[in-house]
Amino acid sequence: MPDYNIEIGFMELVEPNIPTAFNKLKETGVNKIIVNPVFLAHGMHTKVDIPTILGLEPEVDLEKLHMHQHEHNHSHHHHHREAKSEPVDFDGEIIYLEPLGADDKIVEIISNKINSKLEKDSQDTGILLIGHGSNLPYNNEVIKTIAEKYIENSGDYPIETGFMQLSKPSIPEAFNKLKEKDVKKVIALPIFLAHGIHTKLDIPTALGLNPQPIENYPVSNVSTSDVVEFDGEIIYLEPLGADDKIVEIIQNRVNKYL
Repeated sequence: MPDYNIEIGFMELVEPNIPTAFNKLKETGVNKIIVNPVFLAHGMHTKVDIPTILGLEPEVDLEKLHMHQHEHNHSHHHHHREAKSEPVDFDGEIIYLEPLGADDKIVEIISNKINSKLEKDSQDTGILLIGHGSNLPYNNEVIKTIAEKYIENSGDYPIETGFMQLSKPSIPEAFNKLKEKDVKKVIALPIFLAHGIHTKLDIPTALGLNPQPIENYPVSNVSTSDVVEFDGEIIYLEPLGADDKIVEIIQNRVNKYL
């Protein structure tokens, strides 16, 4: 979209932060800014943190914020709560869009990734879709809807959905359901947008893949006493990544307000 001013801002940990990116757009003299959170599903970040930074009304009761503190066992800091950035100041219109959600194009990405690993004779193969899990309903609902859409179009393979933490079934619980169907191979796909500590350390630990420790994160968030035991093959796929279909989702949503 070369005819529009576009900036990228990060909510935390990475620069430029949201106010820095937002102010670059302000400097161009625009009177409307469309904000698209490139998150898979709603959560405290998209319901409270980002709206607060944008000077918008949070969409979740702030008294529920304490729930979020239990969602991430690793170090997790919030810019506006630590006064690292003030809310933006803008007299124009801010249009705040929805996260990606259970879009059909997300299901297409998942199908393409799994199909690339399925062999012609795959009767002994099971598929495990892995979500983050949350105390709030948003992430769980999106993951379950994505899984339902995938299952509708996936053929006769055994398919289960497991969550890394907080939600049920857990990864080992879902995996054990596949084992009960006598699978010899499991294709495991983390329904995450990008790699991070969860996909590099926590989920591989839960799958019994013995990942290498990561600097500053020597211990997994997953209990090592509750891991998968499997004599067969586990094919652990990459997250969704910067797929063109995600760009299409964003562009289609933004176009409605141009």
